[in-house]
Amino acid sequence: MPLIPVQIKRSNNNVNGHSNADKNLQSGTLANRDSFLKIDKENVILSTIKLSDDRKTIILRIYETEGKKTSVKIKLALNVKAAEIVDLMGNKIQEIKNIENNEMNIEIDAFKILTIKIFS
Repeated sequence: MPLIPVQIKRSNNNVNGHSNADKNLQSGTLANRDSFLKIDKENVILSTIKLSDDRKTIILRIYETEGKKTSVKIKLALNVKAAEIVDLMGNKIQEIKNIENNEMNIEIDAFKILTIKIFS
């Protein structure tokens, strides 16, 4: 399932259903932007994105939903210096070597859950 960027728009002096009591709010439209993260296969789902406990890396958790081994590309809107597959405790299992233009190519087995640590 692709990520859908969310925009909050102001209409009829309301923001998110609340009346516009603050005269400092500005009206206008938001520019379309790229998503923070894109996954190119519909059978691979992002279930978690968070900062690591030390707040130095980003943790992604993905899983495969259709029971087939899949080669998936994950593109991030940040500078990816390195990435690795880790266990649930954050211990390195495997380095992800094929990172180019902030895009990673990863093989995920059928119904597998992978945790990925991103260094940026």
